[in-house]
Amino acid sequence: MTGRMAILLKLRWLPLFMLLLACVDRVEFSTPPAGEQLVVEGVISDEPGPYTVLLSIASSNNAPVSDPIPVTGAGIELYEDGVKIDSYVEEDAGIYRTASTTRGVAGRTYHIVITTVDGSTYSSEPEEMIASGTIDDLTYEFESFDVVQHVPGSDGDTLRFVDRFNIFIDATTANGDGFLRWRTTGTYHVKTYPELAFEQQIDGTIVPTPWRCSGVIWDGFNLVRVGPCECCDCWVIAKEKSPLVSDQSFLIGDDYTHIKVSEVVVTPRTFFDKYRVEVEQMSMSKKAHEFFRLIKAQSDGIGSLFQPPFGTIRGNIIAQDPNQKVLGLFWTTSVYRKYIYLNKDNVPKKVLPIDTVKDRCLYIGAPNSSTLKPSFWQ
Repeated sequence: MTGRMAILLKLRWLPLFMLLLACVDRVEFSTPPAGEQLVVEGVISDEPGPYTVLLSIASSNNAPVSDPIPVTGAGIELYEDGVKIDSYVEEDAGIYRTASTTRGVAGRTYHIVITTVDGSTYSSEPEEMIASGTIDDLTYEFESFDVVQHVPGSDGDTLRFVDRFNIFIDATTANGDGFLRWRTTGTYHVKTYPELAFEQQIDGTIVPTPWRCSGVIWDGFNLVRVGPCECCDCWVIAKEKSPLVSDQSFLIGDDYTHIKVSEVVVTPRTFFDKYRVEVEQMSMSKKAHEFFRLIKAQSDGIGSLFQPPFGTIRGNIIAQDPNQKVLGLFWTTSVYRKYIYLNKDNVPKKVLPIDTVKDRCLYIGAPNSSTLKPSFWQ
């Protein structure tokens, strides 16, 4: 196999959505060389529902890999300790959700049964929801280092400085196995200046063209404020790039100590106001842990021709008909959350003022940003 072919094969991705509450996180993994198969994606936790299951079709043909084919009209039932407790309702094509009153309980066992319109039946292996344990400490360390970067069109390389906070946790597991996933989410506040937008005419004349959402208009002579700005301030959500799972070699008794879970790069935008770091500690079974470990290995190894071979990712979904192909995971998790705020005062050097972006704040924060201030923002 040529190097080019190897890279192309590694870039054949299939989206996997991991869902807790109403949030959807994309995690991607390479599909095995197979024909058309059902993909099942879902989770149940001990946090308030509803919970989501996504059904789609994966194929080895040349269909766009970013557009999975949704599976509609299926029936999905949720079981707790072998007793049916809820049925999923299809809210959109291939997206199925439980009632908001449904909630998982640590110590109990859960599985789902899926029946597609052609009568095919699939089920997940029963999984006990294991208690999450706790995050005992959430700390940070500032680091400044040099990066040599080549600027296209320049005569040589440029040396620049990168400042960041490394985020660490001390954690206690609820049992000796220590199978955990840590998910870090960052939130920061940015500001832009959409009232300063302009266009340059053919003759070189500058004409102000403030965005309507800025609350400012150009009356032909002056910029006039006619209302509040609705797109100057945004809160950006920074999500993990690949799943982080525990390494049992660092487990001492029931404890993980000083485990690095994330990095926060210091820029005029991320520290225009302050930066909120939230870490979720999620319990999981050994099979789910291995599933995510392989996903991370694939994600980290993409583009490397010398990466080691990966195991086949199958998950815990079983088809009643052994001739039916199915891929995916329905897993259970108990969640423990802890957060901290990093302020400008925590940065041991001056943070430059935010750049003057003459556009809507959503422009620099898209796609994970909103003009609505989060309820948790302090």
